[in-house]
Amino acid sequence: MLDYNEIYNNSVQTPISNNIALVTMDDECSYNDLNNEYLMNMNLKKTMRVLIFLSESDIELYRTVISLGKLCSVSILDVEYTHTEIDMYIEKSNANLIITDDNYIELLPNTHIPIVNINDPKNIDPLLHVACDSNELIGLISSGTVSNPRIIPMTRQSMNYNAFQRYQMQMHMNTDDVIVQTIPLNATWGMVIFYVSMILGCKFVAMPLTMRRFNEYANKYSPTLLFGSPLLYNNILSGDVTLINNKIREARIGGSYVSVDVKKRVFDYFELDNLWVGYGLSETGSAGFDDYQTVETIDRDSLGIINPGMEYKLNENDVILLRGGTLGSEWFNTGDIATTNDDGTLRIIGRDKNIIDLGGIKVMPNEVETVIEKLPDVVTCSVMGTAAGLVDQVEQQLVCVYVGTATTDNVREHCKNHLLAYKIPEIYISVESLLYNNSEKKDTKSMLNQYVMPYMDNHK
Repeated sequence: MLDYNEIYNNSVQTPISNNIALVTMDDECSYNDLNNEYLMNMNLKKTMRVLIFLSESDIELYRTVISLGKLCSVSILDVEYTHTEIDMYIEKSNANLIITDDNYIELLPNTHIPIVNINDPKNIDPLLHVACDSNELIGLISSGTVSNPRIIPMTRQSMNYNAFQRYQMQMHMNTDDVIVQTIPLNATWGMVIFYVSMILGCKFVAMPLTMRRFNEYANKYSPTLLFGSPLLYNNILSGDVTLINNKIREARIGGSYVSVDVKKRVFDYFELDNLWVGYGLSETGSAGFDDYQTVETIDRDSLGIINPGMEYKLNENDVILLRGGTLGSEWFNTGDIATTNDDGTLRIIGRDKNIIDLGGIKVMPNEVETVIEKLPDVVTCSVMGTAAGLVDQVEQQLVCVYVGTATTDNVREHCKNHLLAYKIPEIYISVESLLYNNSEKKDTKSMLNQYVMPYMDNHK
């Protein structure tokens, strides 16, 4: 087993100490300047749990994560959370200390937990030896979803295994690599990739999810590895992206279901050697399943193989349950419904909470979306039922909200040619972009309110 601390401490020594370690928005810092020595000298106990309440665009967030990650447990408290979500997260975290700055300290609720303002370091001194009840040695802690701010513990052992087995060895990461990542640090795999990048001495570019910035960053720093959710790749495929000198050799995608069509477009667009598709990234930090895809296998619709140390089973409703790794011995309900392929691998066909009931007939949105996304002029889409969002809607109708240049008549005709009659949407709405929640999952409720309801009001 690799020793996390030994590897990390060796990673920031010469000859790479003057290399750029981190890029955020318009800021850069070298490995020499990555450590915040004041924070590292706080003498915090290894069993402490610290919440960091700083912006993802602030380089101090990353310096604080790295500095305190050597000492104790760290977790990111998202500055975009509502007051209610902040309260819930703080309560569930069992944190002993909160670190913030002048910009966000007023957003924190009244709490018994000591708060450190990094713009005013003199207030740190009395807090050097805060007691902690936990005796578990934690490498890091990361959040679940905004609506359910779970705390996922990652021991140093599982951190080592996840980081090096899943990323460095699979993707052959090395000191010369330039990593572009849009995954926030409060997502478990976002944190892991950041740690691994710093351990190996890579250049890590934390990129905001806009096409203008993608062009700017990609052409300035020439990334070799790309990490992102399906939302990133959908935006790239639908935006005006021009890579002057494309050096991206491998990409990793995950966070929610990825259709074969999207995978093929990403693979072709970047002319990739390999595409890694992970499943269970938020829960495990690396992946419960991995599907390694090359040009020969890109047509495969599969979760791939279960990773060592992980177990899965399907419950009575064919929902995938996972355990092992950072999940521990309890079965975790993913909410994803799967079927078994001929080769024994799993294929996701829908979400249990998204099943659309058409008078007793069940429709899986994923099945319909996969067919629609095969239309060349459709970048991505979301299929939903109207009764879920409209109080006075008695009869359920299927709606397709899509991004792309295809006309609604073209999409409707494509559905008629490739879907059973009861799976064909009745309403088609072309939009500039789908709406996503903070976990980068399709936000059906918001799309019903912003797209579907106004459409139906105008077409009564």
